[in-house]
Amino acid sequence: MTQQTERLGTAPVGKLFVSMSLPMIFAMLVNGLYNIVDAIFVTRGVGPLAIGGVSIVFPVQMIVFAFAAVLGSGAASIVSRRLGAKDHEAARHAAQTTLTFSILFSFVICALVLLAMKPILSLLGVTEALMPYSVDYLLPILLGSPIAIMGAVFGDLLRAEGKMQYMMMLMLTGSVLNMILDPIFIFVLDMGVQGAAIATVIAQTAGLCLAVSFYLRGKTAIHLTAREWRIDWRALWPVVALGLPFFISHAGASFMIATTNNALSQVGGNAADIYISAYGLVGRVLMFVILPLIGMMIAFQTITGYNYGAGELSRVRTMVRLGLTSSLILCGSVSAIMLTVPQVFLGIFTSDPELLQRAMQISRTVFLCFTLVGSTFIITGYFQATGHARMALIASSARVYLFLIPAMLTLPRLIGIDGAWMAFPLADVSSAILAVLLFVPFYKALRSQPTPVA
Repeated sequence: MTQQTERLGTAPVGKLFVSMSLPMIFAMLVNGLYNIVDAIFVTRGVGPLAIGGVSIVFPVQMIVFAFAAVLGSGAASIVSRRLGAKDHEAARHAAQTTLTFSILFSFVICALVLLAMKPILSLLGVTEALMPYSVDYLLPILLGSPIAIMGAVFGDLLRAEGKMQYMMMLMLTGSVLNMILDPIFIFVLDMGVQGAAIATVIAQTAGLCLAVSFYLRGKTAIHLTAREWRIDWRALWPVVALGLPFFISHAGASFMIATTNNALSQVGGNAADIYISAYGLVGRVLMFVILPLIGMMIAFQTITGYNYGAGELSRVRTMVRLGLTSSLILCGSVSAIMLTVPQVFLGIFTSDPELLQRAMQISRTVFLCFTLVGSTFIITGYFQATGHARMALIASSARVYLFLIPAMLTLPRLIGIDGAWMAFPLADVSSAILAVLLFVPFYKALRSQPTPVA
């Protein structure tokens, strides 16, 4: 085990959390520039309707990454705890069987979605005006989806070892390259939204190549072996079970976006296209500001899982307090900005006055109770880090499936377009209350137990 991995159980918890969170937050923000940069160049370089077409496609991208999250986050939970327990062979075996399965599975997913591409777009609520943009963007993204899935799994395995700087290098490589290639493909080569998609795939390929090089050069605590490239189904099942909450979360975001776009298509009237485009901008900002929270949760989960596996429950309790407090501050700050000066973010994408005005109107409702979202993320991370897959599944899925989607299906039809935006704060409050109620018994047990309870 490397010294860097061992420090997960020895370094002061506060400093460790900061040292792992800040690079991850920075890396997640940089990685999020994939979508932000695409949106900026597409909106300004192609037009307001183009971002609507690209936004319609976003749920499909989310589903692809949802499958990557199942494998990557599930394997990371197991690998982190096995390394904490000093069981290197079990950690390597879990990592390698996950990588083998992800290679095969990613091509199956790519083929299935390609075969049903246009019917899927119709289900997502694409309008006649937006369809050409959606098809042009989605085709290259789908062809590159195996690369995206493999890169995501490798990144999760690196952070499970505590090698946040390697994970950050992957994200930086892809994001910087994407920012360089986007204007070339969109403006110089005049390829429009298809050029933006191709630039993204090339950038993801570079990140995957870098990840593979870390393992080939022996830079990791886990050493992959040539004879083990096979699927152990018994080892794979715990990976899938623990990763399922992340799939539910990613897929839920996809379903939520699709449900919202469908609602806007039905109640938006002649302004449906501009509402979909405006929501597309707000959705990009929402996904971007959630990324620091995800980075914080990744650091929280890695430290918590390692120390839970090592039986260091006092360190776990400290992590819980730090995680909840930090997430509250982060989400509260974001909420304050988006309620008072949303143009700080939204104005980056467009100078079109109608599009900007509608996006600002939407954001002031969507972010009304965003302060509470952080607690749900951290509680879900705790359940996953400690192996409580069922609780993690409930905590991660309730916001979208139990509260947001039902509200989105009913409120717009009852009170019009404003009902679509009111569904978001309603879901934020309800899911936070549920997550806290689920977590309280486990925290009481954590405070009273001298050893971990699986």
